[in-house]
Amino acid sequence: MQALHQIKHIDNTLITLKLPRNFLKRTVEITVAPVANTDTACLKKRRLQKIFDSVSHHLPRNYRFDREEIHER
Repeated sequence: MQALHQIKHIDNTLITLKLPRNFLKRTVEITVAPVANTDTACLKKRRLQKIFDSVSHHLPRNYRFDREEIHER
């Protein structure tokens, strides 16, 4: 059995799923349920983006992170 699993952040009441070709002309079961663990990769990315947005104005415009420089300390 082939299954399709997706986690999406819902912004409105419409959701679109792109199904594999071998699902054509078959009967499928669709179940939608809230995710118990809300710390998915998508939500982590949004949370990190908010943090970055809140501190980015404190960095000089030409700031560039240098990993080697950090390890020299």
